[in-house]
Amino acid sequence: MHRLTAVVALCAGCVATTYSFTPSTKGEVAKPEGCQFEIFDAPPDKPYEEVGILSHYNGDVPKTVDKLRAAIKDRVCEVGGDAVVADPDMKGEYKTAQVIKFNKPFTP
Repeated sequence: MHRLTAVVALCAGCVATTYSFTPSTKGEVAKPEGCQFEIFDAPPDKPYEEVGILSHYNGDVPKTVDKLRAAIKDRVCEVGGDAVVADPDMKGEYKTAQVIKFNKPFTP
């Protein structure tokens, strides 16, 4: 009985890390669940458009790229992103991330 109480007490503070999404464009086509995307710490050299901004909403703020990827992976695919530009703040926390879509070359 005491162990159950301890587990409940430990998980009472457990909250999944989530991000809210503010779109910059409308009507982007979703990508398949589990899609692959890159994470840049500065804007990439190739042309792109911003799809929207992810802002930390709940849970622990990720401090590594791997934890950020785990927290935002479903949302980036859902909004049709090709990549994310995310630079940690002074505390090393990823509080915001810019979701981007690369411009496709023109083909006549």
